[in-house]
Amino acid sequence: MVLSTRLKDERMEGRKEGREEGRIEERRNIALELLKEKDSLAKIMKLTSLRKEEVYALAQANGLEVVE
Repeated sequence: MVLSTRLKDERMEGRKEGREEGRIEERRNIALELLKEKDSLAKIMKLTSLRKEEVYALAQANGLEVVE
C-alpha cells in the first residue's frame, strides 16, 4: 500500500514538472515570436514573465535583436 502511494506521488510530481517545463517552453516561444515582430523588451517581459537576461539569451541564440 505504501509503495503504491509513493509511486502515485512520484507520478504526480513528474506531471507537475512536465507541465512547468511546458509553460516555460511556451513563454519562450511567445517571446521568440515577439522578438521577430520587433516588440519592445518591456512588452516581451510583461507578456511572458521572462527576465531581461532570458530574453537577451533567447534573442542571441536565434540571431535576433532586442528592442529596448
